[in-house]
Amino acid sequence: MTNEQRQAGPTTREFSLRAPAKLNLTLHVVGRRPDGFHDLRSLVCGIDLCDRVTARADTGGAISIACDVPALSGPDNLVVRAVEALRDLSGCRLGLSVGLFKRIPIGAGLGGGSSDAAAAFRLARTAWGLPLPDDLLAEAGARVGSDVPLFLKLPSAVITGRGEQVQAVRLAWTGFFLLIHADRHVSTADVYGVFRRRICRRPPPDRTEDALRATSATELSARLHNDLEEAVYLLHPGLKALKDQAEHLLGRALHLTGAGSTWFAPVDEEAEAKRLAERICAAKLGLRAEVVGGLTSAPVVEERG
Repeated sequence: MTNEQRQAGPTTREFSLRAPAKLNLTLHVVGRRPDGFHDLRSLVCGIDLCDRVTARADTGGAISIACDVPALSGPDNLVVRAVEALRDLSGCRLGLSVGLFKRIPIGAGLGGGSSDAAAAFRLARTAWGLPLPDDLLAEAGARVGSDVPLFLKLPSAVITGRGEQVQAVRLAWTGFFLLIHADRHVSTADVYGVFRRRICRRPPPDRTEDALRATSATELSARLHNDLEEAVYLLHPGLKALKDQAEHLLGRALHLTGAGSTWFAPVDEEAEAKRLAERICAAKLGLRAEVVGGLTSAPVVEERG
């Protein structure tokens, strides 16, 4: 049991946790389930692009959230649903005051909302002094959102089922990612709808194991695949045009993460990745570019002074 899980009894101290974004290195849609969801198999890695979540126990029992994006400061936020789910599970009568500081783009396929919810589970456990294992948090998280359990198993994992079945893995390759943001909100539900109606067909071979064994950025890039990419471009043709322009400018393949509007490219050296990012910014295509590393360990709950 970790120190985070050993917290002895509730406390009114404030705690903080980074909530990292994720990249789907491979994403295969295996089939549709009777419950309306889709079975997936995806190799996912966490990256050093993080929101920050803070939390303090509320002895009056209120659950509240304040976010620097005002539209997210409400009861529909996954963070609030996560805290409510943990309180129902544990029988705890305390509330939680949550602060959310966004850096991960919304609707970009980077999993920011689910990562924030996973962080809230861990922070509530610590602030309330609950000796609950991660597996129990993951079980509760799956009821809040399919991607939430993933963020309790970082730095990298293979997810199956509708995303709630998570196996921690380790990538052979270590390096950097060039991220290119179109800053367009893409609806995951709409993407799956288009996939079902217009694309659903026999999927290509699963390259997950090949991607895990890749040892260079070039080798890894050649093994990446996203079944949902075509559906995203059918919904948003302008994104395909932007991708084509960016690939021509960079002379390398870009890969879409999840059902979103952010592309990425693995790069072995940070200096090279930064040069590529500068090239995108100088081209004035209306895109943002940045360089991030892959996570090497899960973020740790910190006590704020």
